[in-house]
Amino acid sequence: MGIFFDFINANETLKYVDEHSEKEYSIHDLDLVEFEDPNKELVFAYLDNSIQAIRWFWSIVKSKHVVVLLSENLDEKLKSTLEVNYLPKYIIDYKRDTILNYEQSKQMGCFVKKMHNSVVINENIKLLLSTSGTTGSPKFVKLSETNILTNALDISQYLNIQNTDVVPLNLPIYYSYGLSILTSNAVIGNRVVCSNTDILNRLFWENLDRFKYSSLAGVPMVYEMLDRIGFRKKKYPSLRYITQAGGKLSNELILKFADYSFENNLNFYVMYGATEATARMSYLEPSQIKNKLGSIGKPLKSGTFSINQENGELQYCGPNVFGGYVESPTDLDSFDQSNCLNTGDIAQVDQDGFYFITGRIKRIVKLFGLRINLDEIEHYLSNELHSSIKCIGIDDKKIGVFYCDVDLNNSKINEILIGIFKLHISTIVINRIDKYPVTLNGKTDYNELSRIIK
Repeated sequence: MGIFFDFINANETLKYVDEHSEKEYSIHDLDLVEFEDPNKELVFAYLDNSIQAIRWFWSIVKSKHVVVLLSENLDEKLKSTLEVNYLPKYIIDYKRDTILNYEQSKQMGCFVKKMHNSVVINENIKLLLSTSGTTGSPKFVKLSETNILTNALDISQYLNIQNTDVVPLNLPIYYSYGLSILTSNAVIGNRVVCSNTDILNRLFWENLDRFKYSSLAGVPMVYEMLDRIGFRKKKYPSLRYITQAGGKLSNELILKFADYSFENNLNFYVMYGATEATARMSYLEPSQIKNKLGSIGKPLKSGTFSINQENGELQYCGPNVFGGYVESPTDLDSFDQSNCLNTGDIAQVDQDGFYFITGRIKRIVKLFGLRINLDEIEHYLSNELHSSIKCIGIDDKKIGVFYCDVDLNNSKINEILIGIFKLHISTIVINRIDKYPVTLNGKTDYNELSRIIK
């Protein structure tokens, strides 16, 4: 066992609750799976937020192995591509009855590779999270137990998580924000309700009253939905705080929920983070939301911010910064933690030390709180459609797709984006143009594409 599991194991008040049966489990009651391999191995875990999934997560964390967290709803073709690339020893997937070159272990309840050659894995690697939760990106972020534990402790401190709190897992744990809810409450909280129930489902609100949830977490889309369904028209006596991360929430909604929180004695935390920083880099104190509207606040207790004077890029330094990327098994033998992360965001800081994001350098957008790598989408579409495709992000709300080929049509592109990448039709804007604009050095002019999007 490592330091992170030891810390979780020491929280004797913690219980995991099955939302359906209402049965409560301590970490010991979960009957964790035992792994007996001499070598450190990769475990692909396609998990939801059920009690069974949480049992698997803690089983792998307790072991010497590396947990690779992935969405259970990932397209089967994308799953196979990842598995062929990385050749994990174990696969946990309730959606498939068979997997080529794997056999089901009745004793363990997962798939085990028939013929296996162990890869060399650095002793510091404990968790791999995909840089893109929905596209099955072959690029992962390497995280250590120290990364996970220090970030969980920082988060639990500024949120003032208490040993009487009851929190729902209302964001997927394969997403760094969702996982941070589990880890930060596991170090000090009281009850974690294991749930796959969406906030638009009436059962979620029945569960809120039944279990007396202390908090709710949401990406911008969640807060937009909460606003539409009349969340602010009601009172929820058990709630102590609500949190928002996963992209920029509009100032209008920030003010609406800030006012609601003030009127109902709630703390509303606007936060900023990245998978490469395990989850969280900064937060805005609830008392400062109106004074510093739109700010990402100040860095965590264990971290610091600085701004590159040449290009204005925000840099974060702290013990929660990852140990590098993995794009193939050969990248697993190292863990290069510089403790500093170039965020890809352009920022400014005011005279009081509050930071504001003003732009983005990287070609990444966040839809529904999940990171979408535009270059990966471009590459996949171009290969599948045998034609040059270009993509841009539109205000972290939509993806703009461009093509020139007269033999292509919107339906072919939509079929892939909806069917393979699980994007909603409302987030896709497609344009056909005569030719792509280019910069002086001959590269695609994405700024010009942004100007001509219809």
